[in-house]
Amino acid sequence: SSSSHPPSSPVPHHLLLLLPKMSRETAIENFMTFTGSSKSRAKAFLETYNWEVDQAVNEYFNNPPPVEQPNQNTNQIEEEFKKFSSDGEVIYGEELGKLTAEMKLEDSDIKTLIFPWKCQCKNVGEITLEEWKTGMSELRCSDVSSLSSALAAVESSLLNKRHFRDFYFYLFNYLRGENVHKKTVSLDFAIVIWEMVLKDKFPLFDMWVKFLKEKHKRPITKDSWSLLLEFSQSDIKDYDELEAWPVLIDDFVNWYKALENEKDDDDLVVL
Repeated sequence: SSSSHPPSSPVPHHLLLLLPKMSRETAIENFMTFTGSSKSRAKAFLETYNWEVDQAVNEYFNNPPPVEQPNQNTNQIEEEFKKFSSDGEVIYGEELGKLTAEMKLEDSDIKTLIFPWKCQCKNVGEITLEEWKTGMSELRCSDVSSLSSALAAVESSLLNKRHFRDFYFYLFNYLRGENVHKKTVSLDFAIVIWEMVLKDKFPLFDMWVKFLKEKHKRPITKDSWSLLLEFSQSDIKDYDELEAWPVLIDDFVNWYKALENEKDDDDLVVL
């Protein structure tokens, strides 16, 4: 049926075929880096979207295709898990440290959060066998040695805003743990994670942390966690407190503006 045809292209098909081979190879490589998908899937998406990498990547994240089933050795995945799990059911505590060391990751590396996300871990500091299988399958890895490059590809894909948002929202639930009745995460925990994932994206990050430590001193709600992402990418000059921002963010803006006004007053005195 006509509905199954790819979107019509402004570029005639015979001209698309003349695209230099190199640029197609580059497009495939870029698509694979952003999405972590296989070469065949990259090629299929790019052909559908006339080799427009941005458009193809956006479509991939807006309508995710089914997870590809790689030729993975399930036994090998379980054997690999047992190397780090003394009871064969969960990796936690020192065993988790051993896994991180084997992956050659520092504790502050964002990949130490990407792996639990891909495993859909429910509690900080532990990975169950089922979660491990989910993550290894999602990353198309059978052993730890291939994890580093797979996680690096996912890290690149976080440049896609929608993908990053999914990752960021997951982290609140991860920090909160399985107890869904718990409505907050501890302030110290939140700051450590924000330092890893938001510091480079949020121009006022250092001021935000100063405010939290000096003035807020309380746990963080899901609402504050979620809306901070949007706030961190906006300009404080355009802040409209009539919009539905959490009280915490309103308080921060008022505190920050008061500091700026004090500074301006000091500057006037100096003049």
